[in-house]
Amino acid sequence: MAFTRTDGSQHYTDGRGFRTLGDEEKALLAEHVPAPEDGRALEACCGTGKLAVFLNTMGYTVDAVDFAEGALGRARSEHAETDGCAGGAWTSSTTTSSAWTRTATT
Repeated sequence: MAFTRTDGSQHYTDGRGFRTLGDEEKALLAEHVPAPEDGRALEACCGTGKLAVFLNTMGYTVDAVDFAEGALGRARSEHAETDGCAGGAWTSSTTTSSAWTRTATT
């Protein structure tokens, strides 16, 4: 199913989403891709940001991008107080994509 930017935004604004990151995936990531010093990760199509925030708690500096403003609005509100993400900055582009960056604290 293809979404336009408007469709995608409305999908998230309506409270819907897609399959979330599960405990098994989190365990596999923690075991096989521990964050190197100054590690960076890019999450394209981040949706509500659950993977990006998890990678950030592992120590990565994460750049997460989604074209749906509704998804980013939920990411901002759902992860505003996430432990391990203090000091990160949310940014949004008004051109062809929307993006937010969270920086791991040291």
